[in-house]
Amino acid sequence: MINLILFFSLYYIGNGEFIGIPKNYLPQIDSIVKKYRGKDFDSINIKKISFEIIEFFEERGYPFAEVRFVNFLKREDTIDYLIEINKGKIAFVEGIDFDGIKRVNKDELKR
Repeated sequence: MINLILFFSLYYIGNGEFIGIPKNYLPQIDSIVKKYRGKDFDSINIKKISFEIIEFFEERGYPFAEVRFVNFLKREDTIDYLIEINKGKIAFVEGIDFDGIKRVNKDELKR
């Protein structure tokens, strides 16, 4: 008879540091990742953090933002991380063409 003992080690998301972006963005980025602190450190939560940061920059006119986890530091049961963010170039809309007869409110277009 063979006894198999599995040791499962679970780590939690710790603190993050961010490089590559101006300091005025740090409070907003920190508020995005703060809600993940203490959650399981797994690929699902890491992807969620990445997507939320990218979405943050997309909403501000940077549709080509990139997020890269560049370093990890294990501390007891948490893992701290370093994220490199490249917000990319800002994108401007040159014009909008409408096809059809529907009317559009100008205030809706300004959003």
